[in-house]
Amino acid sequence: MQYSTVHVICGLCVSFWCCSSGSVPASIGACRDLTELQLNNNALSGSLPSELTQCAGLRYVWLEHNQLSGRIPDFGTTCSD
Repeated sequence: MQYSTVHVICGLCVSFWCCSSGSVPASIGACRDLTELQLNNNALSGSLPSELTQCAGLRYVWLEHNQLSGRIPDFGTTCSD
């Protein structure tokens, strides 16, 4: 598995992904204030962790051009739009 760590800058989580492979770590759920997550154009596989729904501020997710499988986690009422 090859991915960058999640950095906290000014209380906001920033994730830098480039040429990554493996799965999306469940620890991404710790980034409650994450608003955008760009995972596109990598070699990620597996399913998205349900912990992603803990990112209450998440508004935009880019997933295209990966080998992800499974369902997108149910964000239910956490989505405002």
